[in-house]
Amino acid sequence: MLKTKKILFSLSTIGILTVPPVQTFATENETIQINLSPAEEIKQKQFEENLVSVLKKSKNKEEQLETYMDSHTNEIQEKIEKEDNDDSNSLLVETDTHTYPLDENSKIIFSNQGIILDEFQEGDDRPATLLEEETLEQNTTENRLSFFNSLKETFLGKSAYAASAKTKYAHNERTLYSFFGTKVATASIGANFTYDGKKVTARITHHYIKRNFDGFAYSIYDKSSGVDTSNSKKRTAFQEGIVSYGLAVNGVGLTFEETFLRVNVHGDYKGRTYGTSNSY
Repeated sequence: MLKTKKILFSLSTIGILTVPPVQTFATENETIQINLSPAEEIKQKQFEENLVSVLKKSKNKEEQLETYMDSHTNEIQEKIEKEDNDDSNSLLVETDTHTYPLDENSKIIFSNQGIILDEFQEGDDRPATLLEEETLEQNTTENRLSFFNSLKETFLGKSAYAASAKTKYAHNERTLYSFFGTKVATASIGANFTYDGKKVTARITHHYIKRNFDGFAYSIYDKSSGVDTSNSKKRTAFQEGIVSYGLAVNGVGLTFEETFLRVNVHGDYKGRTYGTSNSY
């Protein structure tokens, strides 16, 4: 029977799938702390900058990241693999967070959680459908015009300050990798934003958090998605959830620390869209 043992990590996405037989985990109540020396920090930074340089030239950044990680190692990965951990079951990686923009819509982040790739995309404006215009009115009736704007409508007429309704699609995605290059999970959210210069509404077109490998005890839970409707001039569609996973090593099931993921896509009454994400 497979024995199970829970282990807690600051670095929750370690890609043990690629680790050699000498393992990083064993008995309970011990913790290995991974700290890079100044020389190792320089090498780690060089690895990050080299990967960033490659990704900036690539159209398919996700595929290129995986290809690069298959053929290159980094200092954190190497240090974890070299640790003598027969008397430990917990790993704490101490490292600064480094964020690198890849282009105006994507970035890569190196942190104690692993490697994170963020990608945002938006479509062109198009005329809103009749249903979208009706939904725009229905979903914002609780956010009435102020007395001043009511006077503007009375004396100037709607056309003096309100544009015809338009719709724009946007989506935001965050993919989590281990320092070994294991693609752990992807969170994604997409929405159509309908706006008319005064207000905006949003309809979610897709949302998910999906697993990206078959690990032992893999679980995604506390999932939630929706639209923040508290402000008639701005809408935020979101997807969030908690990811945990493990795998069997030498007949022992190891369960890793859970990681919270959230992706947001925002749109406002002027048709401006952008994405934000966070994880911990």
